[in-house]
This record gives sequence, C-alpha cells and structure tokens, in this order.
Amino acid sequence: MDFNFFTVLEKDNKELIHSSFMRFLLGEDSRFAEKFLGIEAFGPQKVISLEKSYLLDIRGKNRRCRLDIEIVDGQRIIIIENKFKSFPDTAQLAHYDQVLDCQHPGKHQVKFLLCFDKNLFAGHGDWIVKDYSDLSIYLAEYLDGMDNGDKKLFITHYYSFLKDYLQKYETYLKSSSCIFLNQSE
Repeated sequence: MDFNFFTVLEKDNKELIHSSFMRFLLGEDSRFAEKFLGIEAFGPQKVISLEKSYLLDIRGKNRRCRLDIEIVDGQRIIIIENKFKSFPDTAQLAHYDQVLDCQHPGKHQVKFLLCFDKNLFAGHGDWIVKDYSDLSIYLAEYLDGMDNGDKKLFITHYYSFLKDYLQKYETYLKSSSCIFLNQSE
C-alpha cells in the first residue's frame, strides 16, 4: 500500500495510536475479546477507558499510574498495557498490580501485556502476554470477513503499516548490521 493514513500523519510509531486502535476494536467488534484476547465477551454495561489515570499513596508519597486500556465489566476488570516501542518493565507491572488491588478490590482481574515481541519478555505474575504479530494475524482474519467501507479501509491501513513494522523488525533480527545503517531508526 503506497498511501497510508497513519504514516502520512506520522502517527504509526506512537503508542497512544495503537492503544486507541485497540480501544476502537474493543468497542466495535464483540468477537475481539473472544478471538484475540481469548476471554469471555463483554456484557452490555462494559466501560472502556483509554489512558485511565490513578493517584496512589504509597508510604506517604503520591504516585501517578496510567493504565493504557481499562475495561470494567461487572465484577471483572480487564487491563491492556501496551508497549509498542519500549520493553515491558516488571517493576511497572508490579505497580499496576498494586493499583488494581487498591482501586478495584474484589474484582476478577484479567491483565494483558501487548508488546512488540513476546519472546523478549520472561513474564510477570498473572499477566498474559500477546504481541503485535498475534494482532496482525487476528486482523488479517478479521479483514477477510468484513464488507467494504470506511471501517475496513481504516483497519486495512492500520494492518498494512503494522505488517511493514513487523517485516522491518524481522530484518533487524536477522542482521544487526541494519541497526548501524540508519541511525534515525
């Protein structure tokens, strides 16, 4: 695809764009929770928040915490922490665990970490790790079943630039010399 909305706007490498796209899918496609996340579909009263912020008092110090995507669905809370261009930090995930325990006591927690390469993360607690390759596979299948229209065009543009990123990443993995060729990347 020669023309892509995301790359033209230079938003393709911004984490918030990826979180916003995920939030869009969560709100648009009832199958997304089941097929991609592997969890039971949401109820009609679900509340999906993007960039949910909390202030937590830890030993007399206020510490701010921002959850990329938070879905409250009855007695269940689902969190998606998105790491598009950074590596997951186990201390950060432990802090999120603490925030969730304080802010949503008694709720069943389902926590996802979406990162670029799940093979680079050893895991932490009960966080379920998915990566952008998993998302790309899901989107390819999802696009096959869609009728043409604005939503399909939007998702196609996202899928296209994500595929390009994944191909570039595979090239970098095969040859570290690519890292030294273009310092701007």
